[in-house]
Formats: sequence, C-alpha cells, structure tokens
Amino acid sequence: MKLRKNPTVLAVTATAGLLLLAACGGAPVPKDGPQTHAPSPRGAVSKGITLVNPKGLAKIDIYRQVSVATGSKLVSIAGQVAWDADGRTVGKGDLAAQVEQCYLNVATALAEVGGSFDDVTKLTVYLVDWTPDKMPQFVEGVARASKKLGITTPLPPLTGIGVAALAEPDILVEVDATAMLD
Repeated sequence: MKLRKNPTVLAVTATAGLLLLAACGGAPVPKDGPQTHAPSPRGAVSKGITLVNPKGLAKIDIYRQVSVATGSKLVSIAGQVAWDADGRTVGKGDLAAQVEQCYLNVATALAEVGGSFDDVTKLTVYLVDWTPDKMPQFVEGVARASKKLGITTPLPPLTGIGVAALAEPDILVEVDATAMLD
C-alpha cells in the first residue's frame, strides 16, 4: 500500500476495499497482473446497480472498481460516526467497534429512505491517524457489521482516507455513502 503525505491528510492510494479483503475472505490481486471480469451477479440483484472491473485494471475479488447506477433517486448519506441513536459515542478508543457502528448507522440511514447496502454505489471512509498496522481492527469492524447486515461481496467502490482528526476527539472513523434508488 502506497501512502501520500500531506500536512493535514494522509491519503491512502489503495482503496479501502483492499482492507476488507480478509474480512470477507477475498483473494489478493493476482500476481500475473490485471484481469477482466464480467459484471457481478450482484448487479442484477441490486435494483439497477451494475458493478464491474474494467479491462486494464486489477481484478479485486472483494469489490469492483466501478459501479453504474440506473435508478431515479440519488441518495447521499452524510458521514456517519460511531454514535448511537442518543448521540453517545460507541466504542471509545476501539476502532473495530467504531467501524461497526458507522456501517450500522449507514444502514439505518439507507433503510429510512427505502434502501440498503445493495443500493450503495460508493463509500468513503475517513480514519484518524491511519497507519497500516490498524488494518486488522478496521477489517474486524467491517466483518462484524457485514455479518449483522448480511452484506456480501463484492462491495461497491470504496476509498479510505487517513485524516489528522474528525469533528470530535473520541471519533476515530467516519463513513459516508452514495446510493441510487429506483
């Protein structure tokens, strides 16, 4: 994983989907280079969202590089942090617990407007003071949330960005989502 340093933001150039590899049992990028993929069967099931790996990009088993949405309602979910319904921080100091709560909150927001993770076209994850040694905790949180929510691979395109801080000192991660509903 290559990292670009910036005074305030550490941008992870590898997508966070790679971080999810172990959580969902995916295989690493093949050593023999890029491969192409047919659209995922999930695309036919997820109400107008087709996920593909374009020719010339690495094949990633756990997620697809591109999502094409053909629905009629664009939904933007604000960055969700590890707060319960009463605004209390869940999992202070525990990255895995906070990642899990963020994903559960995204699911709650989607459900309110008639959607689910099947409708998500893009996720962005902001992680405080990200370093690669935090990957196991991140993956654990995603795996726990995925199990509770019934999320299966492949996931939509997902980008992870390391940041110096978020809105409150106890918050370690924030997840925002874009979805397309019919």
